[in-house]
Amino acid sequence: MKTIGILTLPLHNNFGGILQSYALQSFLTKKGHNVILIDRQYDDNLLLNLKYAIKRLSDKTKFKSKKQKELINANPTQFIHTYMQPKTARITSEKQLKQVIGVTDFDAVIVGSDQVWRLEYSDSIKYNLFLDFIKNPKTKKMSYAASFGVDNWKHPVDVTTKVKTLLKSFDEISVREDSGVMICENVFDVDAIQHVDPTMLLQKEDYITLVEKENEPKSPGDILVYMLDVTGDRQEVISAIEKELHGKAFMANKKSSNLDYDLKDAIYPTITSWLKGFMDAKYVVVDSFHGCVFSILFNKPFVAYGNKERGLTRFTSMLKLFGLEGRLILDKKELTKDLIHAPIDWPAVNTKLAALRSVSEKYLNNVNKDKKTR
Repeated sequence: MKTIGILTLPLHNNFGGILQSYALQSFLTKKGHNVILIDRQYDDNLLLNLKYAIKRLSDKTKFKSKKQKELINANPTQFIHTYMQPKTARITSEKQLKQVIGVTDFDAVIVGSDQVWRLEYSDSIKYNLFLDFIKNPKTKKMSYAASFGVDNWKHPVDVTTKVKTLLKSFDEISVREDSGVMICENVFDVDAIQHVDPTMLLQKEDYITLVEKENEPKSPGDILVYMLDVTGDRQEVISAIEKELHGKAFMANKKSSNLDYDLKDAIYPTITSWLKGFMDAKYVVVDSFHGCVFSILFNKPFVAYGNKERGLTRFTSMLKLFGLEGRLILDKKELTKDLIHAPIDWPAVNTKLAALRSVSEKYLNNVNKDKKTR
């Protein structure tokens, strides 16, 4: 048994981010390891908090009190507290991080998954996510399905140089997208291997067990809609699919982020109700990476609406693995009746997924090997 630390982006209310961390922790725990989630939050200082508050206001999300924010995030927070233990104490500074690492004898620390290496998302903790705080020469440094989020690297020379030095100190590097492999090779001169998202390491039955534990009720429709950006064009896509399939669409996420309307509409639903949506749906419409992932896991036909601003490489790279690139559209004009009704060869998809899981399992077994000498 090894003691393994997992480090990812701060877990707040991102369902995909929470579930990928849960899945990696669960997978490694089933292998007999002692797995600890390193609960690294953004630095707790006035300047960064002000920057965050301004960003949230620009997104039309107005948190009027700490209590209100806690209420909005109560359901995902409850999932984290119930199903993602053990974890370290909440870490909000470099000093705390060094203290935690200093008193825990980690055999390995794994960074990932999700967009941990997309610097726009990591702010003050960006170098921590390249494991700059690991000083013990006996601790193995690894990543698993780490994502840059986009297919290019556009950062200052000093940042690039520091990241390159940190990556060269890794024992194993795993990325989620094929573009990530190229960034590692061409920008940082390190080798990397592509692996599937941690959520795909588990079987759908593992997620069904979670839903059953929480006794989630039946979903209020048969066409699951999980869209982070419901604009006019996206709404037209939803309506067209609903009409073509003679079904009833239902949303799997909160109704609004704007507290000028109604607080209850801004409250995140339970993660298990989100999973239940995939179980009950006959069809899925998404614009999120993990929406695509769980459509595949539950063998549900789907259409994915890509967002160029948030980055398409996350979609295209994963869909290519299963020959499902044709399920991705960029606007309503690309949605056709043929696409809506196009069958998916699920036996072939499941066979491919089993093979990819096997590759990932072999890689993660490297935590049992001795650290490389340099």
